[in-house]
Amino acid sequence: MSVPSKGGDASPAKKRDNLKDIADATLQAIEAGYIRLADSHLDLAAKVRFSNHNTRYYPPEDHSLSRWALDVPKSPPTKTEISILEISTLDGARLLYNSLSSSSSFGRIAVLNFASATRPGGGFLSGAQAQEESIARSSTLFPSLMTDTAQQFYRLHLRDRQGGFYHHAMIHSPSVVVFRNDAGEWVTPFEVDIHTSTAVNAGDVRNKSGRNADAKSRA
Repeated sequence: MSVPSKGGDASPAKKRDNLKDIADATLQAIEAGYIRLADSHLDLAAKVRFSNHNTRYYPPEDHSLSRWALDVPKSPPTKTEISILEISTLDGARLLYNSLSSSSSFGRIAVLNFASATRPGGGFLSGAQAQEESIARSSTLFPSLMTDTAQQFYRLHLRDRQGGFYHHAMIHSPSVVVFRNDAGEWVTPFEVDIHTSTAVNAGDVRNKSGRNADAKSRA
């Protein structure tokens, strides 16, 4: 499959159209069940089935989430390194993969998806550009978010958005294959586990706070 033009200094409308084309090509690859990179052939179908089958939904105040920090480690704690880098989520995940994949103790790479509370993948199908959209355009995440299991997350928030604060719910999507970079180019694939959770919608919170303040002033 060919990669749509990056757009360069194109207008916002053209950039949006280009991102939409990239999203469409990604979904076509997932639907086809494979991608070709140089002389290699990657079977996506089996990986998508595995990810979808093992997708998990954690409702608000789920016991396994609310008590996760209370268990005392059975083994000595390992050294933790924290890096603050001005790079994208995809670049950060690939950096970890390239740095750690040769290690004998290499584990899983986890990615936090600051997600739309009501739309799987946010606006990636319409060419929107933010963190979730970039991930959805570049990986097999979207099918996991569309499973019946994950849809509980979106139904919850469609019923009650908590005034823009949303719920402490989460979707776990294991073994998501990342096969594009932020520019939309096909790249050597690697896998990550993605945790989808909502960020506070500051605009909704401000609007609600403003309305409440106006109501109190009139009372």
